[in-house]
Amino acid sequence: MTLTIGQTGQLTVNAIYSDGSIVDVTGKSTYSVGQIQTYVSVDASGLVTGVSDGSAIVTAHYSGFSADSNITVSTFTGGTLDALVIAPTYPTIAIGESLQLRAFTRDSLGNLTDVTSSTSWSVSSFISTITLKNGLVTGVSSGTTVVQADYKGETASTYVTVSSSSTF
Repeated sequence: MTLTIGQTGQLTVNAIYSDGSIVDVTGKSTYSVGQIQTYVSVDASGLVTGVSDGSAIVTAHYSGFSADSNITVSTFTGGTLDALVIAPTYPTIAIGESLQLRAFTRDSLGNLTDVTSSTSWSVSSFISTITLKNGLVTGVSSGTTVVQADYKGETASTYVTVSSSSTF
């Protein structure tokens, strides 16, 4: 099951008996979320709610048996994922100055979704002129560094230029 944050989905649990009969036992089952409980919540009726971006396993238990369901939660809500973009594009900062880069998905419908907190950030330059943490860049020496963002296999990059002067 794939959900967006805040979206719900109903699990269905069927028991298959030795005589071949199939009985819906959704309301008679109990539910638990695997080790990573921050991505989904599940209530006593098997209604799953997307909480944060990620994947989790919800297990249904009935009469000594159990079954797992993989649940994926995504902030992405539009058409098909078209691109990952970084903003601002090609920024210039001074030594000691910080700037928060943002990552956005753009879908086939043109909608933008901020995925900054779920994005992996890295410096792809051999010599870096910045420090980088969660998209926050801070200028440490003059020059230009390439910053790369990765979100669910989509990548984007931008150049960050650090100037020794605060006037551009």
